[in-house]
Amino acid sequence: SCFVVAERDKRIAGMILLNFIGDTSTLDPELEPPEQQGVLALIKQAEHSIFVREIAVLDWARGRGLATALLSLAEGIAESRGDSR
Repeated sequence: SCFVVAERDKRIAGMILLNFIGDTSTLDPELEPPEQQGVLALIKQAEHSIFVREIAVLDWARGRGLATALLSLAEGIAESRGDSR
């Protein structure tokens, strides 16, 4: 797994959690803090891939391209690992 926290103006603004194939534990909404409601979860697609388990941007930081930046970071991590998906 890879967990990245994004900051803006020295405040936590969002996060992304990536899982690599073979690390596909089930999401448990009871364990997620209220700030992460509405996160995105994708399931395993193929070998040699990673998937976005969660992505969240806090209300005050929305509309500034942070989710796009986090997803671009995920793509870069996948490429650096040689993952095809």
